[in-house]
Amino acid sequence: MRDWQGARGAHGRGRTHASERKPQDSRTPRRPREVLLGSAPLDSRPASCISEFHHHFFALALEKPLAYNGCMNETATSRLEALWGSAGLARLQAATVMVVGAGGVGSNCIESLARGAVGTIIVVDGDEVAASNLNRQALAWTDTVGMRKTEAARLLVERINPGIRVITRDTFLLPRDVPALIEDARAEAGGRIDYLVDAIDTVVTKLVLASFAERAGIPLVSSMGGAMKLYPEQLRFADIYDTHGDALARVIRKGCRKLGIRHLDVLYSPEPPIERPELPAAAEGAERPPLGTTSYLPPIMGQMLAGFVMRRLAGAGGGA
Repeated sequence: MRDWQGARGAHGRGRTHASERKPQDSRTPRRPREVLLGSAPLDSRPASCISEFHHHFFALALEKPLAYNGCMNETATSRLEALWGSAGLARLQAATVMVVGAGGVGSNCIESLARGAVGTIIVVDGDEVAASNLNRQALAWTDTVGMRKTEAARLLVERINPGIRVITRDTFLLPRDVPALIEDARAEAGGRIDYLVDAIDTVVTKLVLASFAERAGIPLVSSMGGAMKLYPEQLRFADIYDTHGDALARVIRKGCRKLGIRHLDVLYSPEPPIERPELPAAAEGAERPPLGTTSYLPPIMGQMLAGFVMRRLAGAGGGA
């Protein structure tokens, strides 16, 4: 006997065989949308929809940060001490670092050194903050445009850590002045400079800095070119004699050979600079527009230089 049910009705619908009928849905009714999306308060959700694991997870997420902040008396150096240890932090706080050049690279290096609790920072720069510096320099704000960069650097450091000693030299460093300026700044700093950061663009002065630092036994790290480049992931540290693909590094490398400089740590990128874009034609006799810079690559270079220095001062990182 055929197992058919129903008959053709008034609307002309055909019969449905028993094997084609959908079984009764005995599953649990769907949960409210607000529970599935997590918008309902934790305590109002059905216990069946939250596993024991989820209970523990939410409890940790809600309670642990409050308990941690409540039991820790954090200071500006708490996270540094948790990283470097008490001895490493003490070495940083006792150190003196000299940064020559407070531009896009140097100013961001200064900021990172200050946040890293370096005790004395010497800043050398003979320029003032310009509107064109706002895209990349840590000391460039609308209210510092027109200010001397050394004073803007002092203000930057004081806002971060008023306990840091800032020594400034408001001068455009010339090659012939390198020895006297460094010795004068070192005397004011108590007779020591633990690290020297070269963040300037002038080739001859960079070479004289490298030569003097090597003779004086002052550790030095030098920044190479960052203009017209886009990819910070290509930045790397190397001895100057192991560099390639960087135009400024090539010139410095040749100069180091001529001056007999045996070793120079540099931060460079082998990335080829991009082509200059088409710009409106300048008036005849006008200066060529400056090289372009991103808002992120010079600051990253400054941060990397600061990290390079602080790892060595704190005695961490295996010298990398």
